[in-house]
Amino acid sequence: RLDVQELISDLKSKFEGQPKMTYKVIEAVVKRASENPESPGIIILIFSRKTKDITDKLANQLVRLVSDPHDFVLIDFGHFSTAEQLKRDIDDTIQGNLTQVQQVRAVLVRNLDQIPFEAAMIFHSLCDHENAPFKRVLYVMTAFVEEETIPPEPRQWDKLASKHLKAAWRDSGEDQVASLISRLTVNVAAVVSEE
Repeated sequence: RLDVQELISDLKSKFEGQPKMTYKVIEAVVKRASENPESPGIIILIFSRKTKDITDKLANQLVRLVSDPHDFVLIDFGHFSTAEQLKRDIDDTIQGNLTQVQQVRAVLVRNLDQIPFEAAMIFHSLCDHENAPFKRVLYVMTAFVEEETIPPEPRQWDKLASKHLKAAWRDSGEDQVASLISRLTVNVAAVVSEE
């Protein structure tokens, strides 16, 4: 069974300079996903140009702590032929790895904002709050924001994530984009510079 307090302590010891609210968001989502999930846990970690490396490290550490260290699913497609093929690749990767899940498993989605909208739409069904095919799953997604400094007020983080995802997917249908963004930005946490 997952010890959420130990997980949070481990993260805090390795990433000391992060906002308290970032850890509160992570703790709440992981606890929900591990105890009696009715829907998958979803966390978006937003980062600026200065904090990409630390975000990757924190996200990797989080999914390793939630899953067996070699047993998490990584979605990181830097190169792809078409958005439709990428969507199939994401679906196949997740379906192939999560079908036999008894314990919480983690899916790390790097650079959500760089995934074409048509491919990112696969997360609309995977992250459905009521009818997701896999409920004992923690999705940890990272997304870049343009701001040099992420505001310290946590209530700004989801607006920032929404704004930048909207900009990334601006060439797609506004209603569909809004629907996907509202589904994914339920729990947004910021990763800040530790200087």
